[in-house]
Amino acid sequence: MFRLFATGVIWIVMLASADGQDGDADLSSRTCEGDAMRCYGLGAAYNHGRGVEQDYARAAELFRQACEGGIAISCVSLGIMYQTGRGVTQDYARAAELFRQGCDGGAARACASLGAMYYSGIGVLRDYVIGHALFNLAASRGSTLDAEERARVEDLMTPQQIAEAQALARRCQENGIAACLQ
Repeated sequence: MFRLFATGVIWIVMLASADGQDGDADLSSRTCEGDAMRCYGLGAAYNHGRGVEQDYARAAELFRQACEGGIAISCVSLGIMYQTGRGVTQDYARAAELFRQGCDGGAARACASLGAMYYSGIGVLRDYVIGHALFNLAASRGSTLDAEERARVEDLMTPQQIAEAQALARRCQENGIAACLQ
């Protein structure tokens, strides 16, 4: 995930400095022209107000384009916007769909965010087994915080549920997220 985030940050800097200006250059005239990573970078700029006036609705649209273009971390960013209602109408079910798409695309943060939704029962039916499996998947992708979340969920589970969650996580890893959420 860090690599994907860092790549997005690099794109913001590249967008801002493409014409020789510094990182706070005005990006408002720039478009992503069908380049999904460029859409993600511009979306991040609008989301954080870097080089442009902060505009959550514009950020959401750019994140949508990048997510549709296969940029998994952009699906996470857009999912968070739907989860919080920032720039879009709050919609937990849509956030869960976006986290699912991002997790399937390899973003550990998406797996963890979806796991948290299953753990808490927000936007999806509460299911500790699925939540644990998703935290496990995120941890296997290098996220240490999600290992802590997984341990927290384990405190609420029976040994049989933990074994089921571990088997589910292996299925997710081998067959993709859709296979383990059916």
